[in-house]
Amino acid sequence: MVGGPGYKYGPPFLWSPDTPNGTSGTAENFLGSIATAPEFWAYPGTLKINSFGQISGQIYFIDPQQPIQFLWTPSEANGATGTADTDSRFAGVVRVNDFGQAIMGGGPLSPPLTSTLFTPSSPNGSTGTFTPISGLPGFTYTSLVDIDDSGTIVGSNCTPGVNAFQCKMFLWTPTSLNGTAGTTVEIPMPAGFFSMAPAALNARGNIVGSLSQPGGVTIPFLYLGGAVYDLSTISDQLTGGSAAGINDRGQIVVNTSNGVFLLTPDLVEPPTPVSVSPSQGSGTSQTMTFTFQDSRGWQDLDVVNILINNALDGRNACYLAYSRPLNVLYLVNDAGTGLLTSTANSQCTVSVVGTPSGSGNTLTLTLSLSFSSSFAGNQIVYLAARDVAQNNSGWQAWGVWQVPGASPATTTAVTAMYPASTIVSPGNNPSSPFDNPNFIFIFSDTNGYQDLGVVNILVNSSLDGRHACYMAYAQRGQYLFLVGDDGVTLGPGKALAGVGGAAGIFGSISNSQCTVSWSNYSPEAAVVQSGNNLTLTLRIQFANTVNQIFYLAARDVNGLNNTGWQAMGVASFCTGGGVCPQ
Repeated sequence: MVGGPGYKYGPPFLWSPDTPNGTSGTAENFLGSIATAPEFWAYPGTLKINSFGQISGQIYFIDPQQPIQFLWTPSEANGATGTADTDSRFAGVVRVNDFGQAIMGGGPLSPPLTSTLFTPSSPNGSTGTFTPISGLPGFTYTSLVDIDDSGTIVGSNCTPGVNAFQCKMFLWTPTSLNGTAGTTVEIPMPAGFFSMAPAALNARGNIVGSLSQPGGVTIPFLYLGGAVYDLSTISDQLTGGSAAGINDRGQIVVNTSNGVFLLTPDLVEPPTPVSVSPSQGSGTSQTMTFTFQDSRGWQDLDVVNILINNALDGRNACYLAYSRPLNVLYLVNDAGTGLLTSTANSQCTVSVVGTPSGSGNTLTLTLSLSFSSSFAGNQIVYLAARDVAQNNSGWQAWGVWQVPGASPATTTAVTAMYPASTIVSPGNNPSSPFDNPNFIFIFSDTNGYQDLGVVNILVNSSLDGRHACYMAYAQRGQYLFLVGDDGVTLGPGKALAGVGGAAGIFGSISNSQCTVSWSNYSPEAAVVQSGNNLTLTLRIQFANTVNQIFYLAARDVNGLNNTGWQAMGVASFCTGGGVCPQ
């Protein structure tokens, strides 16, 4: 936290907590000898701090009130000691972003200041370049107001009017991330107003500020999605006010003569993964396309994640993070704790195919993946998405991939599941369990199917028998059991294969998570036993809408030769918030 004594004499201070985000800490005169004389004072409104701990601001002589401007950089991230750069080109500094770029406001001061962008040579560096930002042509003054972490700047151009300045608002966007060259676009002013003054910009590109009417009345506004919204329509108490700030979640602070108001938007829908293609298969290499959606537009996405492993564990995984604002793909290290500078770890090697593309609400990322032999086994493809306001989808299973490896050490095997990937939408999870599509599960034993004892099918969002659709099929009795919600107790079993009578043709069992049904009505058969193979054909109706993973296992009649759990398929739910992939 950075602050100052206001209009009292004294230097600015940096308060550092004893522990991260703690409530006790120490305040230091971070400027040292620059601000120890009693003739200095620091106004807190001029002081800004970024997440690295860099501070920009100005301190003033008492007589005359000549400011000393500075950009202070800590010796280490969030440190309490550092170095202040008092280069005169920092005069009028108003903001510093997390990259270390600073903007000097300019505007109608005496003497006039230049509207300038400082860009460090390296992130949060103390040396760099100063670039003039002129804004729109044909105006007397240019004022830079705010800058986001990508280097986008909002400002205004003004010309003196009869009684007040007449201003227009612009957005300057760098041609490359945190670049020094860019393009300027005017934000159209709504009809009925003569001046438009921005106050703040958030990471989503939303801008707040004030509109002025010819009669002198001010109206707070929000610029969102290419449109300007009058915030006074929310409440008459906001008329005459000015919007002062907006955070990345869209909360807005409005100052009025009636007080200070906090406007909080309704709960927003988080972004979501949509698909991976192909969503099933096997091989040591594959090109995969991953799709994500954000209802506020693909530009609202911050980071999307891809984790390929046999469980939801970032350790020893093919774990990827794509930063949409930076347009950079990162691979996580084997420990699951940090980002690598290379595109390979012990599990996989990855490269981007083409250019990540955005259209409307959808971001598409295509990757070429090669898996190492040590990563052999049935792997699950998990996806997650986060937007710039930190709304997060959470991890969701969207596919399975088998990396070939050594032959199984047991006589038993989990051979296949069809379909290994399916999309369940509101229209294809019908109320009648007998209308659900079939799932086919194939198990084998090199000693013949008769040697199989019990095979298991566990369907859940993770490998947990509790509150799961957890089945056990006893091969010798041809009975199917559904395990209770405790993950231990077997419910009453029912025979899958029957002869004659309705009970032998159709059947179903249920628990709180699913209803499993089957048919022996020709040509269907719930059980097929032939040679080394056992095939079960079942319909499953799910009670919830969380993406499910199918884990299969088999053991022989002696309880030996256990395959262990194998992730063989996923059922991904599309609940109508976006486009349901087919």
